[in-house]
Amino acid sequence: MQGSVITDEMRSLVGVWQGEPHIGGEVHLEDIRKFAKAVGDNNPLWSDVDHASNTRWGGVIAPPTFVDRFTPFYVLGDDNEQGYLGGSTPVPRIFRHGFSAGDEYESVRPVRPGDVITATTTVADMFEKQSRPGIGRMLFIRYDKTYRNQRSEIASICRWTSVAYEGPAEGEPVPQAPEPETPKPIPEGEEPRVEQWDDQWVTPVYFDDVSVGDVLPSLTRYQTQKRFVRYAQASNDLSDIHYDLKLMLDRGMPDVVGQGALSSGYVANMLTNWCSPNGFLSNLRLQYRHYSFRGDVLTATGEVTGKSQENGQNLVKCDVWAENQDGRKITIGTAVASLPRRGE
Repeated sequence: MQGSVITDEMRSLVGVWQGEPHIGGEVHLEDIRKFAKAVGDNNPLWSDVDHASNTRWGGVIAPPTFVDRFTPFYVLGDDNEQGYLGGSTPVPRIFRHGFSAGDEYESVRPVRPGDVITATTTVADMFEKQSRPGIGRMLFIRYDKTYRNQRSEIASICRWTSVAYEGPAEGEPVPQAPEPETPKPIPEGEEPRVEQWDDQWVTPVYFDDVSVGDVLPSLTRYQTQKRFVRYAQASNDLSDIHYDLKLMLDRGMPDVVGQGALSSGYVANMLTNWCSPNGFLSNLRLQYRHYSFRGDVLTATGEVTGKSQENGQNLVKCDVWAENQDGRKITIGTAVASLPRRGE
């Protein structure tokens, strides 16, 4: 029986800050606009100064998943390789295969133009599992990334779970779970409509009017290579599985795949469409269950599962997901939004 791949040295990293705090720099309005457009999110709260100034926020704020991309965990290093904040990763790379298993975004306060964001990262958890033949041993690592503004206030805590796995021998294709045939691109001019400015962004949703079982208004996004590239530019996600077709074909995959975090952007877009302009998405926890490909049409939606009042906040809990045109849920999770009451 094989021993653990987690060494004592690796275990000693759990609960410890890794490296020096990383200063992502000053947030500019154009950074926020660029990120929102990469996701296809046209909410004027992220882009229009006049509109945003007349909301409870008093100005433009960033979408809830923005800060984790603006000051990313991994960036391009001097050797042109994607690394840990421009350097080596804190945990040795034991297996050459891997993927992102999920993200959790805990938003404490909005990020605004002019904020200077600093990130600190902790290895929060580490464990292993044995998977099916061809996949072999799997190493799960959760990184907790805390983002603070120039006043040392916590803006957001993002928890990312990565998975590395043993895989087959060198040169052999990576076994994949059964995937649908790569969809054919939709003819030009017939792509799903992207929402334009609408009353959904100016008519408040109140805690009083929400009921358990309510279905959240859905949105659709068409997956294209251009979308993957735009999101990579806006988010610093340079993983080659999103653009290198030969690499993916060699791994037994039918095409390049969309970023998991891009689907989380779609789900956040759907939620903030619903709760804008006065609601606040305080928590979004997602698991990436399946790949999405070029030509897929993803629909993000959800359902209200609970209501509560905690610490002076009116909280609405939801199950959320993004599914493709075949009904396969590629991303699933939960969300919590804080809503105003009537008369407040």
